[in-house]
Formats: sequence, structure tokens, C-alpha cells
Amino acid sequence: MLAAVAVFNNPLIRFKSETTITLVCTAWTYLLQVHCLENGLEIRKLDSCGARRKFARTAEGDVKTIELKELVKLSHDILSEACQENLVFLIGIRNRIQHYVGVELDSLIAPKIQANILTFKRVIEQVTDGAVSMGEELPFALQFSELSLHQTKELLTGKAIPVSLKTFILDFESKLAPEIWKDSEYQARVKLQVVNKERGEDLEFVKVLEIGTEAPEGVTASYLKEVEKRKYTPTEIIKQMHELGFPDFGMQEHIELWQKKDGKNPKYGYGCEIANRWFWYQSWIDQVVKPHCESVYTKPRNKPEEGKLNFSTITKVPSWLV
Repeated sequence: MLAAVAVFNNPLIRFKSETTITLVCTAWTYLLQVHCLENGLEIRKLDSCGARRKFARTAEGDVKTIELKELVKLSHDILSEACQENLVFLIGIRNRIQHYVGVELDSLIAPKIQANILTFKRVIEQVTDGAVSMGEELPFALQFSELSLHQTKELLTGKAIPVSLKTFILDFESKLAPEIWKDSEYQARVKLQVVNKERGEDLEFVKVLEIGTEAPEGVTASYLKEVEKRKYTPTEIIKQMHELGFPDFGMQEHIELWQKKDGKNPKYGYGCEIANRWFWYQSWIDQVVKPHCESVYTKPRNKPEEGKLNFSTITKVPSWLV
């Protein structure tokens, strides 16, 4: 894991994401194998061929062990749900980037790697009962020198990343519960100190502040989580409006709304097109959709409490009740 941090921090190394994720997955594999073995959990991979129970072996005759994804499932007692999702995400990225050359992923997945390493620091101390600690060697994980926020915002909308990889990222995160997506063990929320800012440009150079540290006076603090805005599909937006009490707001109403408001015009920043699919940001919901529903539709009346009769909902009193 320390090697992964060193690679990501080295400005002379290219293909940082590929190397870092491979080392991160190896570190977690070793750590979770230790946890499973100490708790009597089987980590050898069974051979599915034949009726007899036997273990799968490599071509050289060594017994195979189960993959990291399976180790994560076996270690749910020490891994939070957000940490498990983070690991599954990085495993998915690792399985895909090995087929591509020159994919610019460093800034895009930095929040996931930051969260992963900080969680590893916690878990390795838990598994070893404090015998192994990364506190001195790793005070706060990665030092992001030269992190370009402007370029990061353009990564998913540009052509640098293959469509299949974009689709994986978007589909994976669209299925996450909001509380998981916001959890610091899924992606880090680390304060950034502005070191240099180009006129008319986004932040160009930043310095990571230790979690919980206040920014120095006169320095603007941002958050790493803001690099990746949460994206919503029209279906998710409609579902949100229904949950808020606007069941009459449907797909056709949403289409008419964005057409009327010119919602897909880039100058408003309400969303972005990725892999020929349009995704909406939270600002579209907060600034346009929700106010529209509140002005056009009437919320249904509150349901009466169980066991109580709500006479305000009765239009005609039955004769037997009188």
C-alpha cells in the first residue's frame, strides 16, 4: 500500500492509476486473507469440475485462492458498506483499464483511492490489533501535487476515456444509495488548499490538508468530492419528485420542462452528455424541477394517523354514521 502511494505521488511516473490500483488490490488481498484465515474462513478456491470436493490449482500445481471480490464478501464484519462499494468499484476499474492504453484516470479516481488508503490504514490496525500501524508513514494518504480540477470536470465528457469505461462508472454510481455515495469511505472528502490559481481558469495546483484541519486565513478551502458531481437519470429525478409528493410529474412533463428551460444548454451547467446519454446534476433538480413541481402541482393531503378517522377527507357522511 505504501508502494501504491509512492507511485501515485511520483510526478515522473505515467500510467499511475493502472499501477496504483493493482498495488491497492494486492494489498487488500493480503490483508483480507489474513483476516479470513485467523477467523477460520476458507480462502482456497473450489474446483467446480467433478463430484468430489477438491481445490482448484494453477498450471504449476499450486492451490488457487479466491479473488478479492469474494474476500470482500467474507470480510463484511470489518468493512463498512461504503468501503465494500469502494473496493468493488476499484476492482471493476482494474479489470477494465488493463485493456486500454493511455487512459487519463488519475484525477477522476483520486477521491476513491484517497478513501481506500485511509480505510486500509484503519483496517490493518484493526486486523493486527494495533501491531501494524501506518500512522507515521501515512499521516494523510496521497499528496495531490498538480491536480487540475478543470481537466477533471472534462474527463467524463471528453474522448480520453473509452465509452465502455464511462458507462461502467456511471452505471455503478447510479445504483449507489445517496448515503453511500457521500460516505468518506467510498470517496474522500479532503480539504484542498489553493496554492496557485490561474486567472480565468479553475484551480490548477492544490495541496491536501489533513482531514479536520482548518484552511489558513485568506485561503479558500474546497473539497475533493466536488470534483465529481452526482449525476442523475431522468427516471431517478421523476422518482424523487414522486417521493416528494408530486405523482403527476412524469417523463413527458420532464421532457417538456427541459425543452422549455433549454436545460441541456451547456451555459447553464445543469448536466452533461456522456456516452450519448444525458445526465442531470443536482442543480437541475434544486433550481428547476423541484420549484416547477411546487408551483404547478398540489401535494396530496397527509394520510390520517392509523386508528383515527380524518373527517376532512369525507365528502359525504354515510347515513348510518349519522
